[in-house]
Amino acid sequence: MENSNQTNNPQNEVSPSALEKLLSSVALRILIMFILLLLLLIPMNWVNELIVERSDRQRTVTAEIASKWGEAQVVSGPVLCIPYLFNKIINTTDDKGKPKVETSYEKDYLFLAARICQFTLKLIHVC
Repeated sequence: MENSNQTNNPQNEVSPSALEKLLSSVALRILIMFILLLLLLIPMNWVNELIVERSDRQRTVTAEIASKWGEAQVVSGPVLCIPYLFNKIINTTDDKGKPKVETSYEKDYLFLAARICQFTLKLIHVC
């Protein structure tokens, strides 16, 4: 019996307030989702910048290692190294003004290379 009084009387129904309408509106929910989306883009941008920085660093390190180990190499033929001594004569004056001749021997090397070299090369890949 108590239920019959509440269902038939439209005056007992309470209309929702403006705040309740605002909180339950779809537009507010979409606005909150949009704000959260914008806030989550900031850390995502930080992660993307970190990824770009690390990939750039990888490229520079790879290029640096390749420049030290993998650039063009010069293949030359045999070089003949001939040591020799030569006499070095220096004319000087001593403390009293008399001319003095100093003699010294210095060792040096003469390097001789062929003008034309022809190589036959066979590469074998060993695992």
